[in-house]
Amino acid sequence: MKNMLIGLLCAVFFSGCGGGGGGSDSDSGGGASSGITAKQSVFSVDVNRESRSEYFSVPVDVSIPSSTNSVYFYLLSDKGKDSGVTGVSLDIYLDAGSSVTVYYSLPDYLSSDGYDESLTLYFCYDENCNDIIPGSPFDIQLEVDYAIPQFSKTLDDTYEIERRTDGPLESIKIDVPVENILSENLSFVHFESNSGYSLECSYGDDVNLAECLIPISEFSSLSEQEIENGRNIKILICERRGCDLGVTFDSKSLNIKYRLIEIPTLDVEEIMYWNHTSEAKTTSVYSAFYDALLSYYYSNETNKTTLVITPMDGEPRIFIDLKRKITTGLNKLHVNELNGKIYTHFRTLNSTHILSITPDLLDPQSSRVAARSLSLTNPDYTAITSDSFFATEYQSDSDAVYGSRIDLDSEVEIDTYGPIAAAELSLVSKNNQLFGSLKKNSSSSELTIHKFVDNNILEVDSDNLKITPISEECNDLIEAGEYIFNNCGDRLKLSLNESDEPDVVDSIPKPPWYVEGNSDYLNRELLDVSFLSDESGFYYLESGRSAFSSRLKYYITRVDGSNVITNEYFTPNALLEVYGMFQAKDGSIWLYGIDKYRSGKLAKLKIDI
Repeated sequence: MKNMLIGLLCAVFFSGCGGGGGGSDSDSGGGASSGITAKQSVFSVDVNRESRSEYFSVPVDVSIPSSTNSVYFYLLSDKGKDSGVTGVSLDIYLDAGSSVTVYYSLPDYLSSDGYDESLTLYFCYDENCNDIIPGSPFDIQLEVDYAIPQFSKTLDDTYEIERRTDGPLESIKIDVPVENILSENLSFVHFESNSGYSLECSYGDDVNLAECLIPISEFSSLSEQEIENGRNIKILICERRGCDLGVTFDSKSLNIKYRLIEIPTLDVEEIMYWNHTSEAKTTSVYSAFYDALLSYYYSNETNKTTLVITPMDGEPRIFIDLKRKITTGLNKLHVNELNGKIYTHFRTLNSTHILSITPDLLDPQSSRVAARSLSLTNPDYTAITSDSFFATEYQSDSDAVYGSRIDLDSEVEIDTYGPIAAAELSLVSKNNQLFGSLKKNSSSSELTIHKFVDNNILEVDSDNLKITPISEECNDLIEAGEYIFNNCGDRLKLSLNESDEPDVVDSIPKPPWYVEGNSDYLNRELLDVSFLSDESGFYYLESGRSAFSSRLKYYITRVDGSNVITNEYFTPNALLEVYGMFQAKDGSIWLYGIDKYRSGKLAKLKIDI
């Protein structure tokens, strides 16, 4: 037969058969009253061009003699060898529904979105089809529609990419929307630029979105024309065999405009000098009582340790001799903002002491300085309330944390705490309420935030708050406004009611280039916070190290009362390193740190409040 595609022998009664060809001797039922007809003559076949294959069933009514053992089946197509039919199977039953299943695969030559194909089906009693079963042959019409993998109509021909210079600049991600993609195993999106670079883009969780990670090096040598007009690239959707070996389903030209964004650097309105020591980064503190930055240092020349008060109104610095030779380390200063008394602790060779200072600003040498012993050996964290000085330390021999409480009036140790099964317990106080961040062990980053009942370190709240920060080094606490922060940027709202616990609200805003799980963000650390007002929000001071540079950068981020970024800045170039930030009594924002000559500098920022 002309244009015959498939010949098939099928046994009758409760059996089915399939394949492409065959034949055998059989008894003919010729002459008996019999027939076979199709119940449907037109079939719509939807095929995805990517998977290429589909099948459909032709229901038939069969009425042939019960003595018939087998029938011969032949299929012809008006497309001849270019037909998409690849096989058939027959299920012929005398007492049930019968059907012909046609297996179909798209030919490679197709270029339009659909076409028609006419099939002729022969059913015969003999192999040469001389004895045709009545009703046969009959025609069925295929209306073939197929979906070709293609770029979505929502794909924009132009991409405008802005990258922050302070962000990780390894690659640029371009999302390419696609359609009619069944599986990443069948096709892929190919990217190639006019510079000769090419890559295979990957599908995300949704196969209808390809993610192309283009190396930043592709944009490191743009011509002036490309900077102005963008760089042209070509993207293709190809068969998995490859764009050169298989079928290219779709192609498109894109234009990428690339621009580096540099956030502004703040200007300085005023510069003041202050003393600088290696410990100043962790020991200095601003006091609203004095409207001054407090720090201290040890001089090898005079063999003295001196407290320095640097007023923000420009008055001369005040120097108070602490009357002790403290050579084993200076520690954080605390100021009782109600009466101006200053507290810290220091170590001698054999013991640790709390030091209280009552400054006499008119006659600094008449200032009162007193020391009392602590039971702790070397405290890690300290805090004060209006009536007490608290300290905690981890002791490795017992693998536990111990604490101490000093009454500020009598300057006598009134309580000791421990052992507490933990690796660290940091402290912060707000409105005379003591809070702590407890790290159970050094191998876990999980922290629990505690509000101490009656400021008793052992009486922790029963419903303490657990957080899992992005880094293991997140246990330092900062208080500002109605919040406490850890140095990794988690932000918790304080609850000063005895029955309420602190709640995780959010974190400080991430920079625009931040991607969840991006290890480069771990380089950023929250150094300080200045609270403006409930409406005006906060200033956040952070340090960060680029993946491409060992030098720290320092950022100031302004957020509104809803914690939404309104402005971002680099700190002034006048400071090489920034230690902290505070708001003076007149509302001005100051930074303190060191300049490139490693001299201590205070910088008043030219910034809107």
